[in-house]
Amino acid sequence: MIKQVVFLKKKSNLDTAAFRTYYERHHRLIGERVLGGYVTKYVRRYIDQAQPSV
Repeated sequence: MIKQVVFLKKKSNLDTAAFRTYYERHHRLIGERVLGGYVTKYVRRYIDQAQPSV
């Protein structure tokens, strides 16, 4: 089994919701098209922004 982990950084002019929407509408489709015949599972996990300690 081969696993690939990719870390992406959003552009500063995008908020988190806009980044996720853009990724799901564009990059996800590219990944599914390119990897479709080779992978059995394509998972995306988003990191929630850390909340400051009080």
